[in-house]
Amino acid sequence: MIDQNLITKSVSTVTASLNNAKKINNQLLLINNVFPQPVFDKIKTILDYNVEWKSVQNQLESRKMIDWIPESIIEELHIVGQQLTAQVCQCYNINDIYFQALQLWKDESTYVIKAHQDNPVIDVAMQIYLFNDKQSEGTTFIINDQEINCPFKQNTGYVLWKKSNKERILHRITNKITGSDRITLYLTWSRFGKQAPNANNPTAWL
Repeated sequence: MIDQNLITKSVSTVTASLNNAKKINNQLLLINNVFPQPVFDKIKTILDYNVEWKSVQNQLESRKMIDWIPESIIEELHIVGQQLTAQVCQCYNINDIYFQALQLWKDESTYVIKAHQDNPVIDVAMQIYLFNDKQSEGTTFIINDQEINCPFKQNTGYVLWKKSNKERILHRITNKITGSDRITLYLTWSRFGKQAPNANNPTAWL
């Protein structure tokens, strides 16, 4: 059964996080205290079971994902993403974008990726770090030849706006993954919505 109360609470906490975000520039926001604890508890329950992780198209085998489990926290977070669209638009004073996709990612110790720009079908991306603080395994953004680090801390992350196809910020994983898997949530919004090319599998995701 879908937990409407958890959806409402999650929308509220993410909205508060967006309102209190640290603005790096007009494209990049750093956020914290994103989700309420029950979200983590329910995701942990999924991880404790022998769930099927799928490969992410055009990515290394060391990145796996879960994009849909009906009547679960995954479906609930899809609903949260849809309901957050107005708040995300407000952050960047934009409109006419739609919730595109949500994936739970598991990056294994062999996962590496060079500095890259997100697929141009993605207008706004949000990545949230889950479990086990690994500050050196976050995301590094390259802005005006300077490196801006977003450390991997539980329940923190970033929101990144494309602005235009020519104005996409380079970013990469900060350091090689060590020890346990790197677990994150990745949500995207697009002017094309779910009808975007490869909407559920944008390439060059970090």
